[in-house]
Amino acid sequence: MQINILGIDNQLPSIISNEEAQVINDLEVEFINSYHLNNGHLDDNSWLKRELVKHLPQESESECENYSEEILHTLKVLDEKQKSLADAVNKGRAKEGWFAADLQKSLANNSIQDQVKLIGTLDNAVQMANKELRETIFTSSGTVSQNPNLDGYIAEQYHAQTFNMNAEANGSGYRAEVLPLKGSDGKNGVDIVIKDKNGKIVRKYQSKYGSDSQATDKAFEKGDYRGQRRLVPKGQENGLSKKSSTVIEAPDGTTSNPLSKESAKEKQKKVQQSGEAESIELDYNEYSTKQVAKRIAQDAAKSAVLAAGIAVGSHIAQSLWNDEKIEGEKIIDTAVSTAIDSGVKAAAAGALTVVVRKGLISVIPKGTPVGIIATVANVGIENAKICAKVATGELTVLEGLNKMGEVTVSTVAGAIVGWKGAVAGAAIGTVLGPVGVVVGGFVGGTVGYIAGANVGKAVVNGVREVGSFVVDKITTGFKSVKNTAVSFFNNVLNYVTG
Repeated sequence: MQINILGIDNQLPSIISNEEAQVINDLEVEFINSYHLNNGHLDDNSWLKRELVKHLPQESESECENYSEEILHTLKVLDEKQKSLADAVNKGRAKEGWFAADLQKSLANNSIQDQVKLIGTLDNAVQMANKELRETIFTSSGTVSQNPNLDGYIAEQYHAQTFNMNAEANGSGYRAEVLPLKGSDGKNGVDIVIKDKNGKIVRKYQSKYGSDSQATDKAFEKGDYRGQRRLVPKGQENGLSKKSSTVIEAPDGTTSNPLSKESAKEKQKKVQQSGEAESIELDYNEYSTKQVAKRIAQDAAKSAVLAAGIAVGSHIAQSLWNDEKIEGEKIIDTAVSTAIDSGVKAAAAGALTVVVRKGLISVIPKGTPVGIIATVANVGIENAKICAKVATGELTVLEGLNKMGEVTVSTVAGAIVGWKGAVAGAAIGTVLGPVGVVVGGFVGGTVGYIAGANVGKAVVNGVREVGSFVVDKITTGFKSVKNTAVSFFNNVLNYVTG
């Protein structure tokens, strides 16, 4: 995948394709216009339910009502957490201290075992999101990666992640995992396994993503993959010499989403191949809940900084905008410049929900909980508002980054209230990882353009300014810091957020 860093005109990132972006854009405009025309005649829940029923005829009315209630509840929780954190920061309290206290309060009625499990899930999810973001942007030498041959790796991760999201949504106890390479080149090793709730491996998969069915067949001939099922690109399954599948599947029927070779190439990430992929497991016997909570908050804030280095979503919105006439322009302008934005966020989240539920965007599984979708929209809009303020001089770049850090920290706190255990981890992994950053950035950028060309340009310029600062500090730091990649990134990010 070619990443558009800081507005540099290489290819737009295809985490979402131009066609998918256009669909999101059109629905977002339609939902916001509808919200404006409603003008308070229906309460937000009744209005949103009506729109979801209209756009999701395959869903029952009661299901659409559940979606509406979940979206609005999620946005309410996130707003409350964000205001609580902002109030604490204004009084001189560190966001890490606020998060630790809030986490302990949220977990007060849980057993120690459940507390440790949830904290571990959140800790792992935040750190993995950071790792994915780092690998998306930089190589170990501090340059933007140009490796063109990572689509096979991307395919493995895509299948495992979409399987786990679908399993979570369907209540399945099975989970998929991409196994690390063994030996010098990983030859004959298993790529993906599916485990039951007890951790027992029930299925093994070997993934080959050749340029066509002939190349894929040839790749399987180069190793001994007995005992493994064959996973291949969507569209190649009928041209292969042996039975193959385009998805991984558990015994209960839960599957991943299929992925074509072309889509894998489009989604190609620039993964940094360094020694930083060390264990992030934490021995909770050595840390107090408060200490670990503070670290999660610090890592969440760093995630916001890394996300700022991917200046993409708002640029896609800019490329699609055609000066459409928007009846709701005034309410959008108010939402971008003030805290009165709940209706706009509900409209954006509703539009994105329709896109996901209809399977019109490949990177977010159809079964993704609606609350996670609403959270992606919320973070994207909040960050767009912050970037606009940076562009107009209301905030400095560092102040903007710190505000973005507050958004992510309060979002993690909101996930604890909204979801439990593995679901909270899946939520944070989606929202803070590359998928959430790009999709949320696009949603936020679109809201900026709906507010008017000046606001839209301010969002894009702010994104570029903040992103340039982040990349400059990190790439410059590589020249002066001689340390492991993990320590290096921590040093630079602590400087940026501190």
